[in-house]
Amino acid sequence: MLEIIAFSNMKLAGNCEIIIAMNFEGMYGGFHLIYLFLFSLLLLIEILYLRKKDPNDKTIDLIIRVSGVILLLLVTINRIAIVSWNIQNASSPEAENPHWWCVIPDTWCSFSAFVLGFSCLFGKRNNIALHFAVYTSTFGCIMCMFLPFFLNVQGFWEPRSIFGMLHHSWAFHLIIFLFMKGEFMPSKKKTLAFLAGAAIMMGLGYFEIYVMGYDHSMQIGDPFVTATPFLSILTSWYSSLLALALLALSAGAIGDKVKKGR
Repeated sequence: MLEIIAFSNMKLAGNCEIIIAMNFEGMYGGFHLIYLFLFSLLLLIEILYLRKKDPNDKTIDLIIRVSGVILLLLVTINRIAIVSWNIQNASSPEAENPHWWCVIPDTWCSFSAFVLGFSCLFGKRNNIALHFAVYTSTFGCIMCMFLPFFLNVQGFWEPRSIFGMLHHSWAFHLIIFLFMKGEFMPSKKKTLAFLAGAAIMMGLGYFEIYVMGYDHSMQIGDPFVTATPFLSILTSWYSSLLALALLALSAGAIGDKVKKGR
């Protein structure tokens, strides 16, 4: 992978020079830091704008549906880019699932993004699918924004990298919009939707591995963080889903209290 290095020379007394080097590639490299800054800035602008403006229901509905279409386009391009690279580099140890049918989602992030996109495009206000997609998408967005380990092995501007970052960012902005405009309201009763969605997602993962021949799918046997055995257990698919289920239940309890207090 080509590394882009920026150099800055600082001249000191005695004609000494200090060379400061910055690697623009990789996790927390220059490109990633710039992206994080822009993502945070736009998120702040969105929150401040939505606190001041109150669009009518028709406008809100249009924004949500158009945002759903954009999210579906971004995640579809990302899936195609990933599968295309895997097929072209099938002999590489980095290639996983090098078959065109593997465009079918094999990660929490892509599965959740498709569910979120379709639920925004076709679903009604606070529809049941959101009570799964919002939690898993938020988890995926945070992981991708702050721990994008894939940037250590692939270039930031590769389509499989940049479209991955973009669909996560867009999903997070969409979730903030849904929450702030009351289009998504946590509810204890609807926590069952999260459990059902999680069961479908993991069922698809096992089907892809044992029937469709995927190398890996839905983090099965593949923790999010493997730095230590403890982190491997803590970030395994079952621990992560349990934590998200508890989060959904807690958010639902808070949401029910807020509704009663109105």
